[in-house]
Parts: sequence; C-alpha cells; structure tokens
Amino acid sequence: FSLRAAIAIRSPAVISETEPSSSLSPGEPASLRDLIRPSSNSQMIYQLRPELDVNFIRVRVQTNQAGWREEDIRQAKPPNTIRIIGIGDSVMFGWGVAVEHRYMDLLEGILNHQHSDVRWETLVLAAPGYNLAMQLEALRVYGLPYEPDLIVYGFVANDLCLPNFIGRERSLF
Repeated sequence: FSLRAAIAIRSPAVISETEPSSSLSPGEPASLRDLIRPSSNSQMIYQLRPELDVNFIRVRVQTNQAGWREEDIRQAKPPNTIRIIGIGDSVMFGWGVAVEHRYMDLLEGILNHQHSDVRWETLVLAAPGYNLAMQLEALRVYGLPYEPDLIVYGFVANDLCLPNFIGRERSLF
C-alpha cells in the first residue's frame, strides 16, 4: 500500500493523472488542484506542474520547466556566485504573495545590493503541503545538482505530518 494509493483512495478529486492545467489560458484563475500533479518520484508524491502561468488566489503563479515557481537557471554555477536553495511548503512557496515578495527573493535582492562583490542566486524548491520528507527529496533530486552553498529550511509545524492530501491531520505532540 503506497502513499500514492492512499491519495487515490482518500482524495480522488484532489490529484488527477490528467493535465487540467494544459487547458488553462495564461492568467486564468486556478485551484490548488490545477497546480499539482502526481510525481513519478514516490518520495515526493506530487509536484507542481511545469510551465504554468495562472492566477492562484489572486496572485500570478508561473512555474519553470522543472515545475518550480522559479525562472529557469543554469545548473552549472557561474564563477563568483553564491547559491542559496530554499526548501519548504506553502510558506516558502509564497502562498498568496507575488514571487518578488517571497522572503527568499527579497533576501537575494538584499544580498546582491549589499554584497555586490559576488553574485547571489536563490532557488526555491517548495510546494504547498510538502512535508519534511518531500522537501528533503526535492533537495536531493532537484537542489543538490545546483551546487548550493547554503540551504534554508523554512520550518512549519505541519512539516512533521503526512502531506496535506493524505488522511486527517493528527497532532504528534
């Protein structure tokens, strides 16, 4: 009995194998269901859909080719660059805020302004509902190949729970 099977049994309407986002026009209103798809990686369970350009809770959400709310950046780190990767859930993702107002994007701007002797890059690998296991798998598979110099973990108490789409929440304390 896998977690993917649990998703299908407990929440058949939440995650679909179909690609409803492909029928969405740029800027069209989208639900959380429109943003995600099942992952081929059983440790991640679901991922953001690649190449989205939708309006999610009154905010424009765009994803890159890999399905992250980021611009596509070169995997090979340019010389004189310090790369910071952020992992987390909806808070790190920037739920309800424009991408330029996420705290990792603000940090990148501040660092590039105050320490211009090097180039600072941030890359956010986060999705609503991700728990710690999913965040670490995203870091392992997608983040580490980018050769980060620093990793920022945006901890939220529900990181210790099952992902939001599986069963009822239960307090661990």
